[in-house]
This record gives sequence, structure tokens and C-alpha cells, in this order.
Amino acid sequence: MNPDETTISPAGRGETPTFGSSLPAVIGRYRILSLLGEGGMGAVYEAEQDKPRRTVALKVIKGAWASQELIRRFEQESQLLARLQHPGIAQVYEAGTVDTASGLQPYFAMELIARAQPLTEFAEARHLNVRQKLELMAEVCDAVHHAHQRGIIHRDLKPRNILVDESGHPKILDFGVALMTDSDAQATRQTDIGQLVGTLAYMSPEQALADPLELDTRSDVYALGVILYELLAGKLPYQLSNKLHEAVVTIREQDPAALSSVSRIYRGDIETIVARAMEKDKTRRYASAADLAEDIRRHLTNQPIASRPSSLSYQLQKFFRRHKAGVIGTAAALAL
Repeated sequence: MNPDETTISPAGRGETPTFGSSLPAVIGRYRILSLLGEGGMGAVYEAEQDKPRRTVALKVIKGAWASQELIRRFEQESQLLARLQHPGIAQVYEAGTVDTASGLQPYFAMELIARAQPLTEFAEARHLNVRQKLELMAEVCDAVHHAHQRGIIHRDLKPRNILVDESGHPKILDFGVALMTDSDAQATRQTDIGQLVGTLAYMSPEQALADPLELDTRSDVYALGVILYELLAGKLPYQLSNKLHEAVVTIREQDPAALSSVSRIYRGDIETIVARAMEKDKTRRYASAADLAEDIRRHLTNQPIASRPSSLSYQLQKFFRRHKAGVIGTAAALAL
């Protein structure tokens, strides 16, 4: 539910909500345990469901803020998440409304990701090395590709919307501003024309135009490239101005600093992969999140990546790294 920037904060258990004097005892058929996070128009609670017995994350909109547009987006998010069945995407169990003194209060119950952390915070806290970060991002790409295959563009991918559970697996959430690519979604796209929807720092150049008709799945690929850059470099690829026009110009025209300028260990395949994911021209990017994941995994297994010219020296270099022990043994035998 992104319009009010509500987030699930694993550390928020036991916090006192700021929009009410106390926690509600129940919402619908869910018993409220604690506040996990809140935004200006809604909140996320840890709640208990009786049948079946389980603990869930319950997302609600405050009745006073339940405008027709906000309810539409809220319902869309629950419907979209219900279409997605992937271990890398938070699962929705149920959606509904409950009568309150201020009117109908929409809610939906979803998978609670216990003791989770946003992607970059998890990587920092666990001191992940480059290989582990790349493996984690390949999993994120798999989940994004699953959504794309079902006609859904997330449109707001960022570390805060990718939680990593205690076992080290990512879960994507917050599909509140997602777009559907099927023909039935054209009306939704039209209503967003002229509105800058998403998080500026992770927007593709075409998304920064505020024309949803220009968007396709490659806009999410661009956001994945920004996230990967940040995960590896420890900072965003651009320093954006507080002035919207200047920030948009930076996104559309300025090339980010090469990853190898941050660290020499990124020179070569890693730098090439990130650069292609973040191409300004979407026709030059990876065609899909799956293609990005494949190149990441090819690099990790010392296979030639699709984004590098297949020169003989490059092929031999990759062959040597894959079969290092065998090559050295053969060379030693020949020398003897």
C-alpha cells in the first residue's frame, strides 16, 4: 500500500501507534497484537487469526482517509498479490472491510515476514560478500519475473520493499502502485498520466516522464539495476537534487559513476551487468528480469555473460576460471 508510504518494520513490535490512543482489540476477525508500521493514511499490524490459526500482517486504511481512489488502489494491491504465488513475494490470505465509527475500513491479511530486514540493511548487518549479494539479487529478479509473467509491473521496487527473512531469502511487497499490462488496465494507466508514481531515486528515465503508457517490464529491470548498484556500492548511483525538474533531468541524462570507480573488484562482468540493467534507452536494457538473473548466475559460475562480446580471450579466461584446477594440472603435466 504505497500511496501513504506504509512500511512493515520488523523492529516495530510493541510500538505505540500515533494515530490512535491505543491499539484496536480486533479488526474484522483478527486479534491485534502490535503495530508493525504506519503511514499517514494507514497502518500495518501484527495480528492473530483463529481459523486457521496463524499470525499475519494486517494492512488497513484509516476510515477517515478511505477515499474512492485510495480504496481502489488498496483493492488493486490485494487482487494483484492474490494472483502471485511465488516464494519471493509476500502472500495475501484474505481481503475485506469492517464497519467503524468513521466508515468502512478496508483491510487485507498477508504473510508476516518474521524478523525480516530491508535488503540493504540485511546485507550490511550480515556482512554479505559480493557473491552473496549477487545470489540474493538473482532471487529478487526471479520473483520480479514471476510478477511480470502474470502481467504485473511493480513500479516501486526499492530496498524498503524487499524484505529478507531470517533464512536469507527475499520477499517483495508493496504492490500498491503496480500496473497491469493486460488490456483491462488501460483505464488505470490513463488515470496516472501526469502523476509521478513511485520512488524517484529508483525510477527509470521513462517512468520519470510521468507517462505510464511508456512503461513496460523493463522499467522494473532498471530499478533492479539501481538496487544492485546500491547493494554493491553502498550508495545510490546518482545524487539527486531536491528540485523535481533537476532530479528528473539527472535520471534521464546523467550517466552514473562506473562501479569500478567505487571498487576495482567490480571491473569486468559485474560492472557490465549493472550498466546494462541501467541503460537510459530501455531497448538496450535486459529484456526481462529473468535475463538479468541469468547473467548474474552466469558470472557466478564463470560462464560468459550475454552482455559481453564473446572474444576468444574472454572465452578462454572464463574457461580457465571454471576449470582452474584441471588447467593447472594439465599445464604441469605438459611441463613435466
